[in-house]
Amino acid sequence: MFKFLVKLPRYKSFDYTPIYYDEAKEDLQERVERAQAGDSKRTPLLRGSLKDSWSRNSVRPQTINKGSSTRIVAIAAILTFILWYLLK
Repeated sequence: MFKFLVKLPRYKSFDYTPIYYDEAKEDLQERVERAQAGDSKRTPLLRGSLKDSWSRNSVRPQTINKGSSTRIVAIAAILTFILWYLLK
């Protein structure tokens, strides 16, 4: 009856369309554009860089395993000492 006396707030609406970034799509589009332009900038793999990357990957797991096994041995030694002390 007295609707003109009570002013209710209205929800605000925006005309926003979200923009999503798809890295794979952007990469593909860039490659297609380069191929169409004939501007292929491929560099040949060098033996030295390939060899270095393989040697870096083979060294990393050995150091991780060495640190992990050292930690396990230290924990086992501490637990053995505690058990020996409690059972003595």
